[in-house]
Amino acid sequence: MNEHSFKQLMRQGLQTKDRIEKAALRLFVEQGVAETSIRDIAAAAGVSQGAMYNHYVSKDELAFALFAESWAEMGRELRRCSHIGDTLEAKFTSMVGYVFGLFDEEGLQAARARIDEAYDVLLDPARRRPYEISVFPEAPKTKAEAEQEQVPSGELPPAPSITPDTEFSGALLRAVRESQGTSLDQISERTKVGTNYLRCIEEDEFEKLPAGVYVRGFVTEFAKCLKLDPEQVSQSYLRRYKARMEEKGETA
Repeated sequence: MNEHSFKQLMRQGLQTKDRIEKAALRLFVEQGVAETSIRDIAAAAGVSQGAMYNHYVSKDELAFALFAESWAEMGRELRRCSHIGDTLEAKFTSMVGYVFGLFDEEGLQAARARIDEAYDVLLDPARRRPYEISVFPEAPKTKAEAEQEQVPSGELPPAPSITPDTEFSGALLRAVRESQGTSLDQISERTKVGTNYLRCIEEDEFEKLPAGVYVRGFVTEFAKCLKLDPEQVSQSYLRRYKARMEEKGETA
């Protein structure tokens, strides 16, 4: 194959990938990730299912890649907004304006209503837990979780002490998990994160983990399964992850 043919083949591959991603994004928005199949995406993109697998090994990988790219794009845009204006107020105004610009009028009204409701709930502790459940309903228990509930608590190690200032390491996450009688297989079943990655998180084997945006997602889901504060866990774990990667001269 000569250089011209190779470049043409590469262009065709990139164009196919772009069509797949655009079709998947539209279908995910219209009917949801769970209700969209690989066959649906391939048909919408005008490619074969085999061509799909040349770019993504599964629908979940495609959905996560689209989410990660959208999140990264939002981060880049927010950083750009943060350089607009000379005052803190001007910078925040630019950033908030960008975020609200992502909504249509109906979406804006819904967002304002949610913000007002959340503010009222913060002032009323008695309403806080019911509100959290209504916004973030707990998923139905899996078979593994149902079996876990049958483990006598006396056979479990004591739960480690957790405070708002706790810095989470892999070892601490493992201690919390073991105190709840939960296996990595059970966590993986609930989060859809592979056990190999979960084990690397617990062992602080940062070099074997993917890019930071993925690690944040993995750790956040891990924390939710352990009924920990996802924000606190992900932020403190990512600080250690980034520090280690910077020591090795790698970008997180």
